[in-house]
Amino acid sequence: MEFIPGYIFGDKAKQTKEASLEKQSKKGLQFIRPHKKPILRFLVAPFVPVVEWFRVNIGDHYAYWNTPIRKYGEPVVNVESLMQKENGRQIKILDVGIGRGTRWLRILKRNRNIEFHGTSLNENYDPLLKNVKQIHAGELHEHYDANSFDYVFTHYGIHRQAFRGIENMVHVLKPGGEAVIVVSVARWKRPPTLASFDKPDFYEILGAAQEKNAIVLHICKK
Repeated sequence: MEFIPGYIFGDKAKQTKEASLEKQSKKGLQFIRPHKKPILRFLVAPFVPVVEWFRVNIGDHYAYWNTPIRKYGEPVVNVESLMQKENGRQIKILDVGIGRGTRWLRILKRNRNIEFHGTSLNENYDPLLKNVKQIHAGELHEHYDANSFDYVFTHYGIHRQAFRGIENMVHVLKPGGEAVIVVSVARWKRPPTLASFDKPDFYEILGAAQEKNAIVLHICKK
């Protein structure tokens, strides 16, 4: 299935915010990458949050980088509950913009039925995670097959290319598959509204919320 930029949102989805992507990548590089060796992870772990806070000092961005998976999609949906309802069925998941990604390790250890994939703008994700590609949300169609994931998640991982990113996420999502999307609308000259993302020809909105600085969507691909 060929990907055509703008197939859902038209011209809104045809731009890639290169400057914003570069800025976010540099922010991510300021965080400390976890060690791969268990003993070093254990010894360094207690000091990492303190060091990073003084080193980065960028407020909410620190929280986004380390968000618990269960909080993805709040207040609309609990992502961990979505995965648990599969009752052991083999599923394929993509997390777009994983941040550190360490919080996935616990989930994957307990749920062997999950085939995990992730994306990051830089190499500062947890080295114990497999199947992570250094790409942005607008490039998903170049690296993953159409209709290949049961679930696609992003928690502030689209980085100022909301429309382009969502088009890519829908493209790689299986028919009947679900996506949970949290998009920042802070600092937009003309912030999008929930109505901007209502595209019933392509997906059903199962739940949605417009927060002060974000839009939260839970969708099912048709």
